[in-house]
Amino acid sequence: SSGINAEYGGDNLGREGTFDILAIGTSDRRVFVFDVMKMGSSIFRTSLVNLLTSSDQVKLMFDCRMAADALLHLQGVQLAGILDIQLVDVVQRRKKASKRFWFLHKFWEV
Repeated sequence: SSGINAEYGGDNLGREGTFDILAIGTSDRRVFVFDVMKMGSSIFRTSLVNLLTSSDQVKLMFDCRMAADALLHLQGVQLAGILDIQLVDVVQRRKKASKRFWFLHKFWEV
């Protein structure tokens, strides 16, 4: 199956803050926005949890550390199947840098 994009927001996002909004974008360009503040935590007792916790469905997220922390500690939802695109970017940049500065390997590891 193809991946989805997940975006999120909250006040002081993390276990000490709030998890207020979740947006899910699909490969067919549909976007679903869940107002957690308005809908309440009951939203996490729906099939949405199956999506968030499934390792079979890849979810693209950007720096999801605090969102994962908030979901786990505030809602009891442990994310799975996450591809953090921030980490992908870091890896790609390091690969490019190591190719660009290959001659420096004598002095330090790039």
